[in-house]
Amino acid sequence: MKNIALLFFCLVIFSCTEIKNDNSFIFSGVIENFKNANIIISSTIDYSIKDTLLLDNSGKFSDTLNLPSGFYNLSINNNRIKLYFNEGKNLNIAYNADSNLNTIKFTGSNAPENIFLQQKSVLVDSFFSDRQKLYNLKPSEFKIKLNKLNTSITSILESQKGLPDNFIKLEKNNLTYYDIIQLNGYSRTVKNKGDEYAIPHDYSTSLDSIDFNNENDYFYSSSYRTLFSNHYQRKASELSKKDSVNFSIALLKIIESYPNEKIKNHYLLQTVYSGYRYVNDFETYFNLFNRLSTNDQHKKFISQKYEERRKVAPGKDSPEFNDYENYAGGTSSLKDFRGKYVYIDVWATWCGPCRYEIPYLKEIEKSYHDKNIAFVSISVDTQRSQKLWRSTIKKQELGGVQLLAPNDWNSTFVKDYLITGIPRFILIDPSGKIVNYNAPRPSEQSLIDLFESEGI
Repeated sequence: MKNIALLFFCLVIFSCTEIKNDNSFIFSGVIENFKNANIIISSTIDYSIKDTLLLDNSGKFSDTLNLPSGFYNLSINNNRIKLYFNEGKNLNIAYNADSNLNTIKFTGSNAPENIFLQQKSVLVDSFFSDRQKLYNLKPSEFKIKLNKLNTSITSILESQKGLPDNFIKLEKNNLTYYDIIQLNGYSRTVKNKGDEYAIPHDYSTSLDSIDFNNENDYFYSSSYRTLFSNHYQRKASELSKKDSVNFSIALLKIIESYPNEKIKNHYLLQTVYSGYRYVNDFETYFNLFNRLSTNDQHKKFISQKYEERRKVAPGKDSPEFNDYENYAGGTSSLKDFRGKYVYIDVWATWCGPCRYEIPYLKEIEKSYHDKNIAFVSISVDTQRSQKLWRSTIKKQELGGVQLLAPNDWNSTFVKDYLITGIPRFILIDPSGKIVNYNAPRPSEQSLIDLFESEGI
């Protein structure tokens, strides 16, 4: 599932770490071949914009930042550079925007942390260079390879001069969490591959053995946050089944009694930001968030997301699409289908989950071919992939109305419906009103139930 927003969205809120910072940080450098006049610094924790740095005509910049220590993203062209800023220090970077991120040169008192992280990134990229070969390894072989990666990273960590003791401690903890994620991921990948891939009972650390009330690790380690999220997703699933509560609601309820306010607020923020586009009972969802969160800045931001979501609520006029290229010839607009229900499938040729739905969609179309409903598929493939789009339709013998969005993910219709991942299905009534902004997939029985409830 493509999810661009998780890489580039900017929340205008304060850092949820709420660390008081009296130490300034000097950040300078030169970026060659950069097409824009500034670079954006954002938090990796809440993605809020922290600063915008202006580049002169030669690509140089220098600024004094007042930010707590931690990870930050620099948005340059289509690249996102992850850096570690340490209060009271300075960092200078030299980078050619047309080159690989691993070519960045670091100098200054904050350089050791970033040199280490750069070298670690190279090792991790090499580890995953051939995923098919990697996941064909037997359990013992995979664990040996992962241990070698851990040993190599630890060696760099311990040999890099100038690293603060606290940074080394946090990074070693992060490596432990990273190993758990990789071992668990491997176990899920090979679980149906036969007896020779049987996972030993003690292969990985149980999530239940991890201390999920560690504020330092939570805000430093993305691996820790992943394990934290997985742990509470499992608990939410149990709550959802036990009390017949919607899973999205359960994800918020399960954290209600969590003792650490900072972690709790961040979890709520990230969970709601990730889920607000997809949850159907969004009124209950947003109200529950507002009751549980104690961070006013988070509430202000999420209220803006609520207003976006409310615009595509059931009964609202659907956003329009106009003059989209039709595979059958000419162009089509949403208004062309007035008088009929419209079941829209937003997809792309490269999307595996989209292709999975194709046979189910064909069956649905066949069953409802004489009903008052049009089946419209809108591809977000790029214009340069037009030939691939056409050949896929022909090869797969796709039915319904096949359209190509003119600006792929930046098409107005796609953005108005807050679509950041595909496949996405939408049901619109004969008068152009939204029935379901996030309709069930063709593979789900609930789609038939929805059609029947509408009298289709």
